[in-house]
Amino acid sequence: MIRKKMGTSCFCYVEYPTPNGNWIYLGPVHLSKNYHLFAALCGVRNGVWGVHVKPVSPPRDLPRDVTPEVAKEAEEMRGYSHSHSWLSVEELLRFDWDQEVPHKTRINVADPFVRKWFEQDDHRTAPPKGAFSVTSGNEITPQEVQWTQKLRVDVKDFLEGVLPYLKYLAFDYIVKAPNTRIVFWFKD
Repeated sequence: MIRKKMGTSCFCYVEYPTPNGNWIYLGPVHLSKNYHLFAALCGVRNGVWGVHVKPVSPPRDLPRDVTPEVAKEAEEMRGYSHSHSWLSVEELLRFDWDQEVPHKTRINVADPFVRKWFEQDDHRTAPPKGAFSVTSGNEITPQEVQWTQKLRVDVKDFLEGVLPYLKYLAFDYIVKAPNTRIVFWFKD
């Protein structure tokens, strides 16, 4: 039997600090399967497809004071998960989402629209959609290309959906608590 690898997924939970130093479990938060985001959070999948991101932090393991709910989830997955970590909302807000990220891949230049992009001198945007559909055999020769673009382009869903929600929880939910955190890990 051949087992297909389905990629990497992130399991992420929000914890909120109390004034006395304890933590309250607020629940899971969905992070889309976005390797650029995973690389930015803690370096997971960094270098895949030629993308190199300076992460917020390397994996830190679970916090010492992790909530019992998150600790239980982590323990249930411990044998087949990796790169356990946590980040505060404040760290996420301070992070350089505008860093220029190098990308490298192979594209199909037989398509005239893709060829037009390929022949331009300034590769500060990704190749057009569909450019990566490289066929095998003698039909075409894939062309290796490199370009740079801001990380925020690659993680737009996180910056426009999840981060504003986390910011709300940290600054407007009950009391101002910029150390509200996400606790997360990955499974391949």
